[in-house]
Amino acid sequence: MEDEYGGGIKKKERRGLRPLLPALGLVLVVAFGGISFVLGPEVAKFASTRLGFRVSGPDDPVNYVFMGILLIAFLALTAVIIAMATPKKKTDKLATEQQLKREKDEKEKERLARKARQREVQRKMAEERRRNPRQ
Repeated sequence: MEDEYGGGIKKKERRGLRPLLPALGLVLVVAFGGISFVLGPEVAKFASTRLGFRVSGPDDPVNYVFMGILLIAFLALTAVIIAMATPKKKTDKLATEQQLKREKDEKEKERLARKARQREVQRKMAEERRRNPRQ
């Protein structure tokens, strides 16, 4: 009776980290941004020696391009790791192709059986009309 009026004690729900995921994502972006900011000029300098373009100084736009590339690479790598580590949903409740095909076939059989019954009823009524015409 207490539960009807909201007086009962609710069980503590276990939520885990799910409510904190946006904050954790923001922390990851900031951390990867810092790492990219530090490593970007070094990667640009390394790439300039290998690929043959010139980096004029620390404020060169090429440095910012490499910072952005590194940031995107770190975020993509993290997304792949998280996707691999996340448990898969159970597919027991999901319908398979075979189940869908079986249901479709059953519905088709029911439809054909209903049509056959309807034809039978119509045939009997026509026969009844021929025997007992209206007066």
